[in-house]
Amino acid sequence: MGPGRGGGAAPAGAGRGGATPGGGAISGAAQHDYVRLHPQLAAVQAGPHPPTGAEPHENCTRHPVLAGFDNTDLLPYGGVLAPLTVESDRVVTVTFIPPFPSLPVDEDCIREDKLDSPGLVVGNSGQGRVAFMPADFDRRLGLDPIIDHYALMTSVWKWALASDLPLIITGRATVATSLLRQNGKLVLHVVNLTGADNQAATITHYTPVGPLRVSLRIPPGSSGRVTNLAASGPRPSGVLVGAGASRRLEFELPNLVDHEVFIVE
Repeated sequence: MGPGRGGGAAPAGAGRGGATPGGGAISGAAQHDYVRLHPQLAAVQAGPHPPTGAEPHENCTRHPVLAGFDNTDLLPYGGVLAPLTVESDRVVTVTFIPPFPSLPVDEDCIREDKLDSPGLVVGNSGQGRVAFMPADFDRRLGLDPIIDHYALMTSVWKWALASDLPLIITGRATVATSLLRQNGKLVLHVVNLTGADNQAATITHYTPVGPLRVSLRIPPGSSGRVTNLAASGPRPSGVLVGAGASRRLEFELPNLVDHEVFIVE
């Protein structure tokens, strides 16, 4: 994962994968970089280990924003981070590992850590939660979808919103959504990006997906009556669950071809 992939500065003379632009020999200057997760857990994982005491282990529990990464201390990054001063009441969960050679293979090893260069800082602000990301995982996820970046962003959102997400869509698909409030109604757009999420070319064919399960938090006073405007099928029959500010409308989208619009009154 090289720094040049996503707008960073690539090493001079190094092409993608280590080949020189002129097609010459593989260059040892080709580099990649990572971020380190804290606290580090590799020392207590099963597998080969260096001599006792040579592998760092921070004896504390990881923050919930790193949920799902219990078996690794490293994530690919591909950018550059600078030192920052962090207040003592904030938790640094990710730090920078500067670029190191990816070739030749026998020299592919981490040279140094930048523990003063955080990539993700979390903490509380009044009654709310705040996450500050010097590492642009969100932008890089849009440029080059990496499942680890997606998982990290998902955990950050869930933690920041205390798991009370306004919209949850489950199913085997890649979709883009937009949730708006207009004249006391909720307007939900769902766009099918399955098969088109890692390219910039014009889309000529769609990959229909479904069923998708939609769970939508609705404001007090809403009847929960839902209408779909794209008319790809019958009006969905929603079910109201919960009460008060946590009340949600749940319904199924049996088939999504390109774009659906739902209005919740």
